[in-house]
Amino acid sequence: MENIIEDVPKRVGVLVSGGADSALLLYMLCQAGHYCVPLTIDRTSRRHQLIHAVAVIGWVQRQFPGQIARHIIRQVSEDNIKEEREQAKKEIEAEYEIHTWVNGMTKNPPITFDSDQERDTRRDTNLSRRVRNNLKPFYNMDKRHIIEMYHSLGIQELLDVSFSCEVSDPACGKCWWCEEREWAINEFSTNT
Repeated sequence: MENIIEDVPKRVGVLVSGGADSALLLYMLCQAGHYCVPLTIDRTSRRHQLIHAVAVIGWVQRQFPGQIARHIIRQVSEDNIKEEREQAKKEIEAEYEIHTWVNGMTKNPPITFDSDQERDTRRDTNLSRRVRNNLKPFYNMDKRHIIEMYHSLGIQELLDVSFSCEVSDPACGKCWWCEEREWAINEFSTNT
């Protein structure tokens, strides 16, 4: 597990959505002694995720006091998300002297779901680990691997705090993100 984050600088920006992937990544970075500057992008269509991002960061911060900078939350407009996110990252890089960002993006599971019309097909094959100053340590893993790591690290409580549904709160249970998480949990349970 250590080699997943071995080339990540000790001072890093972390995109934290509140989902299982970014929560695990933040935990692993802090556990390995990294100083993390968390950024949450607050989108109107996914405003329900903000409370979970706050909860995830709070949980990890209690485990590793002093290793997480203040949680930076940036509201962005739906029609200009990419540009506004990049602008926020540049400002944070200057303020905190960081040069690398990490996110918990994983590849898609090797199966289809009822909600596959929501599937980002670019994630069906292996993703790139690094694009410019952005690292994706989980680039060659799917949700099964993420659930396995939660269990091997003994942090089920953090998984319970995380929230992956991008549609509603409480979780709808039928969107692609809900189906993916449920599939991974069932796969792990079946194979242990």
